[in-house]
Amino acid sequence: MKRTLGVVFCLGLALVANAEQKLEVIDLGSEAPVSAEAEERGRKHMEAQEAAAKITPDEALEFISRLRAAMDTGHELTISGRMDAKAQRNHAIALNKLSAEGDRFGGPFAQFKSCGDAASDAAFSWQGMIVRNQDQFEEYFTKYVAASTECVQAAHKQTRLNLIEDQNY
Repeated sequence: MKRTLGVVFCLGLALVANAEQKLEVIDLGSEAPVSAEAEERGRKHMEAQEAAAKITPDEALEFISRLRAAMDTGHELTISGRMDAKAQRNHAIALNKLSAEGDRFGGPFAQFKSCGDAASDAAFSWQGMIVRNQDQFEEYFTKYVAASTECVQAAHKQTRLNLIEDQNY
């Protein structure tokens, strides 16, 4: 019985040691050098993430208010019947500029990513309106409303967190 227990114990230790050795051998990193282009893309991506992290809630709210004003202006012109081809083009350019500005709000895990999403959704909804594609207009307008609401909520949440942090110091 003692021998059997000793053999089982030694086998157990051998399995654990073998598993540890296998874990040491596994290397998920690549030994190949990184290309200059890939390194530059990575550096730019990191800089964009750092810049997005520095955006204040006030900046996000100011951006969303400008975006909402632009959308309201476009809808008012359309409803009033004063929207001609030149006005449509100028409004599309204005929304595309806001969409490009919205890119600074960062990638998938940035706190104000929804602000940038709202700008691109607004531009797409306007394109749907111009070409009279009701499905595109409705889809992207709904996304715009949701993203802009989410942006405002994120800004207010961050403002509350900043106030709590300031009170703790």
